[in-house]
Amino acid sequence: DNNNQDQWGQSDNKKDELWQGSDANAEKKQMDVEDGGGFKKEPEDTKTVVVGTPGPEHSVIKVTLKQKKLVIHHGGGEGLDFKTREKFYDYLRRNHNLKDDEHLVFDPNAELDQNEDDEVNFKEDNGELRTPCALIAERKPISIMIHHNGESAQLDSISMRDTIRKLKDDFRQKTKTEDIWHLSYNGRQIDEGTVGDYDIPDGATLYGYFNVLIRDNDCDLDTRVKIYPFNTVAQLIQRYIERAKRERHVNSMIEIGDSKFNTGDEGDKTMYQLRVNERSRIHYHSAGFEIRIQDGEQDGMPFTLEVHDKYDVKTVKTMYVNHLRQDIGKTDIQDDDFKFIFAGHELKDEDRLVKYSHLKLRAQSAFEVHYSERKVKMKYRCSSCGEIVGIGPYDPVRCSACGDRVVEKLRTKHAFKLRIKAR
Repeated sequence: DNNNQDQWGQSDNKKDELWQGSDANAEKKQMDVEDGGGFKKEPEDTKTVVVGTPGPEHSVIKVTLKQKKLVIHHGGGEGLDFKTREKFYDYLRRNHNLKDDEHLVFDPNAELDQNEDDEVNFKEDNGELRTPCALIAERKPISIMIHHNGESAQLDSISMRDTIRKLKDDFRQKTKTEDIWHLSYNGRQIDEGTVGDYDIPDGATLYGYFNVLIRDNDCDLDTRVKIYPFNTVAQLIQRYIERAKRERHVNSMIEIGDSKFNTGDEGDKTMYQLRVNERSRIHYHSAGFEIRIQDGEQDGMPFTLEVHDKYDVKTVKTMYVNHLRQDIGKTDIQDDDFKFIFAGHELKDEDRLVKYSHLKLRAQSAFEVHYSERKVKMKYRCSSCGEIVGIGPYDPVRCSACGDRVVEKLRTKHAFKLRIKAR
């Protein structure tokens, strides 16, 4: 299925045409994340290495690398007399594994009287190396693409010290989008810390939320849901139920591509792991459930019917009429002789049950039967097939089972045949 290919590449810096939003007016409350599970790097223990013979305090150069801290005494030994910054860079690459994609910046928290002249970056040039100074090795500025709710923007010159919050602010400013609250990278939520905390590479793509279309073929119902890549299947179902204002019936199922998940047993797979994007095919299948029919004119306990959201009210009424005829012998009741009342609302014959889900229509819900004023019907027995039929004063005399026009009146002790000649 080409529609479910991986759209989450780390180095995709081109605008992805698949990300096209349809609803920018989301409510923040709906999109609050239950548990994104960020993966911010834990700080590593670093060791301090002293290089050179200690000399005057003003000759000290402190460098914080990824795995160690250097205290270099400028001029304190052979090869430690650096005339230019370029030579100092060469020394660090040659002896202390400074990478080509890393550069040095002045440490703003250092307790040194540095001579950086308000510089931030320790430029690699032929400029004079002045001491004392405290430096931090970090990756060079990168570019990042952000996709969110159909909007895309490339942010350039991103420093490893830039915070994730700043990325979101820059995206808001560039796209005039206000509802970006969370970002994800490689399927994991990132909200706190800096770009360097997450090892985000140059050209990476970060994602906000996106819209997926969930289709219920049985009920002919389409619903768009906003979801994040780090959300689980259970969270997707919950958002769908809330958005569609439906009830979650036991053993209902959601189908994502070739994967099927029963509600209540969805596991912990995420949208990222399932390669879900805005063009993914997602279908919801609602399971059947039992309702109770309360009929004040019939003796006994309420009658139980198994129904589905896809049934219309007329179908449920027909099922109840068949029960009255077959199990109780009530043959004088038709579908249009009564109406169902649920939660104070009259259910219309042409409506599917799913239309009343917002009234909390679920298992063990009770339908009340309200009979309309109808003509009194007498009971007759068909002389041909023996079926008991109800015939009103203005109804045609005809057996509803076989069509015969000869019926016998039941209320006489002796059979009285009512014969109607065909006109």
